[in-house]
Amino acid sequence: MIVKPPRHHLPGLGYASTRPVTIGPMIARVLGGLGLVRSDPLPGVIPPARSDDATIVSPASASRIGAVFSAVTIIATAVEQCSLDIERGDQLADSKQARLIARPDPEMSRSGWLHLVTTALALRGNAYLRVYRAATGAPSVLRFLHPDKVIPYRDKHGNKRFQVSGENGLTPASHASGDILHLGLLWTGGMTALGPIQAAQDEISTAQGLAKASRTWISQSGMPSGVLRHTQRGLTQEQADQISEKWDTKPAGRTRVIGADYEYTPVALSARDAQYLETRRYSRTEIYDLFGIPASLALGLDNAGSSTYANVEQDWLGFVRFRLMRYMREIEEGLGQLLPSTQQVRFNLASLLRSDARSRMEVHKLAIEAGIYTPAYARTLEHLPEEAAQ
Repeated sequence: MIVKPPRHHLPGLGYASTRPVTIGPMIARVLGGLGLVRSDPLPGVIPPARSDDATIVSPASASRIGAVFSAVTIIATAVEQCSLDIERGDQLADSKQARLIARPDPEMSRSGWLHLVTTALALRGNAYLRVYRAATGAPSVLRFLHPDKVIPYRDKHGNKRFQVSGENGLTPASHASGDILHLGLLWTGGMTALGPIQAAQDEISTAQGLAKASRTWISQSGMPSGVLRHTQRGLTQEQADQISEKWDTKPAGRTRVIGADYEYTPVALSARDAQYLETRRYSRTEIYDLFGIPASLALGLDNAGSSTYANVEQDWLGFVRFRLMRYMREIEEGLGQLLPSTQQVRFNLASLLRSDARSRMEVHKLAIEAGIYTPAYARTLEHLPEEAAQ
């Protein structure tokens, strides 16, 4: 059991440090009986949402659902392919922190770092980054911390702190808010935020139950593969049991020989019925809607193949503006806190919103005719050399 901070929860024991203390379960029960420690969650920490049957769907178990894995992968892949820029007003800024923004953690690529942060937000609703600073006090490294190892809380003075367990292989440590950058997906007024899995436990639990039900039906339903019927009268129960035992001892797929007095009728059960395909398809659609994935991006949905190009483009724009931007804005604002107040961080969305070649040429033509920019500038936007104009 972790007690934090000791002075607050263990009054009169003479602890002067505010670092957490680990105590055994026996001591915890004794101190709890004396009213010296509290076993309830830390103040401000939102407990996991529970479904009606009081089961909690964890991010790890939810990730084993195909639709959840696909949705999180789509979101993380979209975010990680965008670059980050530092702006002052509407202009790009040549900031000293450009290296930090370009590669927050030197031990991994920028896209890998963004993938970790986005995945944590999508699966757990929270992402925590350990801020390491240079001798000058400026942030130099932002190291990703597993969300399950971090607990935010407030000390007796009301200051926000973070307990990080197992950091660098050491005992749990308490950090001030300036040492941990906390990002959240859906803030509800508590110390932690919610993600899709935490906010919609019933939907995720239903998808898990359907997958389990289909496996159980196939392996344990008791449905026979066929019926062996004796065409003549006079078959005793003992004879029926002997015939059935001999039939079942031969491995499936092997040739069987039956006499003229028997008729074998296979029991056919379609894959659609055995695997609850209609219900599971509806459940998959619910999960994609939960994560905000449009049908045109959710491969495998029935209505995805009937989408036109215009619909797909509008779906993608809506996905970027109203789903991805929740992740991106949280990352932008979080990184912006580490920069001077005159600077801000912005994702470059050009790679996501880039149209097809024909649409871009039409836009260039209209812009040139309207005098907005020159053909040379259009070639620059398309990364074309001057020889392309010849």
